[in-house]
Amino acid sequence: MISPYLLFRRVLCGLACLWALSASGQWVTQTNQLKAGWNAVYLHVDASYAPITDVMPTDGSIQEVWLWAPASSQQFIDNPQVPTGTSSQWSTWTSTLGPSSKLQRLIPNAAYYVKVADSKTTYSWKIKGRPVPPRYDWTSSGLNFVGFPTPDDPVSLERFFQPVPSLMEVAEVYRSPGGAFGTGNPARVFDYARSVFTRGEAFWMRVATGYNRYFGPFEVSMSGTRGIQYGKDGTQVSFRIRNQTKATNTITLQVIPSEAPPTGQTNIVDLPPLILRGDMNEATLDYTSIPLNTNQNITLQLPPQGVPGSDLQVVIGLARNQLAGNAGDLSACVLRLTDDLGLMRVDLGVSAIKASSAGLWVGEANITHVVQYLKNYERDPVGKPVVRLGGGEGAYSVLVTNEVVGGVSRPFPMRLIIHDDGANRVLLQRVFLGTGTSTNSIVATAQSSLDPTRLASARRI
Repeated sequence: MISPYLLFRRVLCGLACLWALSASGQWVTQTNQLKAGWNAVYLHVDASYAPITDVMPTDGSIQEVWLWAPASSQQFIDNPQVPTGTSSQWSTWTSTLGPSSKLQRLIPNAAYYVKVADSKTTYSWKIKGRPVPPRYDWTSSGLNFVGFPTPDDPVSLERFFQPVPSLMEVAEVYRSPGGAFGTGNPARVFDYARSVFTRGEAFWMRVATGYNRYFGPFEVSMSGTRGIQYGKDGTQVSFRIRNQTKATNTITLQVIPSEAPPTGQTNIVDLPPLILRGDMNEATLDYTSIPLNTNQNITLQLPPQGVPGSDLQVVIGLARNQLAGNAGDLSACVLRLTDDLGLMRVDLGVSAIKASSAGLWVGEANITHVVQYLKNYERDPVGKPVVRLGGGEGAYSVLVTNEVVGGVSRPFPMRLIIHDDGANRVLLQRVFLGTGTSTNSIVATAQSSLDPTRLASARRI
């Protein structure tokens, strides 16, 4: 009997193996409530999967889009800027130029000026994209054009910055509520209590102390910029959440189904089976695990900033053996993080591709139990085995077969070799890897199948 712990590695992928691109496939729609004229918009989703002309509304309501793209040197900016063709800090798209415009993709974590036709008193601009973790490049030498990851419900500036009251005392904030550029657009905000903003609005901002790290009550930090991607062989992804306030902060994790993908994008077959790593058992040194699904919310409590535990590593595992569909199919969802104050919402895209098992697999197993498999034969009165006739042939008569599973004095290792051609799995005693007589790479059970002139580069397992 083999121990349930097996460790396999694929040493050669079969010809039937499906090579899938590591593409994220989760989708959400960001809705921006705009007015006629110039509006400041901050994108929390990645809509760069298609040219900007393809994702823009076809009714002509949006006439221009200007991306704020300051030089890497982050030169000093004294006053809020307005779109101008003479500034290298702007990249633009216009409905007139279309594909000839300089700006051709809508990237995430970026601020834009959007020109809505004067005939539209109000306009709801919906842009579908992949959710990405927040990322900010803050310059202390001048104004920054930024947005905040608030929930969809309106929030006042005073309430949003309530956890850091000292920041509002030294901050300058300017906003563009729509209309023509000039007096009032952009305009400095003085009344933080009655200045309400919604998710997706961009602001010009600087602080007297120079640098700012507060963009919400908690911060999400991860190595990648595209969310949680398992690809076709990953099983674990981690990120960190940090409390940015001086009070205890409760963060809620929730799995949200993905919206339908845009035309031409990979179809999503199901939600990926996710597992949250829990606390460690000090006795066994094993971690507990909590399934993540749409039917339950998981809460994580962060002590005040600076207190041990306020910076927490979150580990999300994937139960790859439970992925739905066939090899190459995509499962995706959105992992949503919110705080108990209702001030912040971070959406992380999650995707996984079901891999093909085709190929040659070599594994190690520990033998912990064996079956004795001893036969007890029927005997005649003088002690000789009894032969019974059946089917024209004779055979010793078996009274009972001992198939009791017994433990071994010491586990011993054993190598397993399995070949999967995509439809059948075969357990092999030995195998040869090398070049066949047709110059293709092959897996063979006999050395004679290999090219005799290339045996030096072949391998026997």
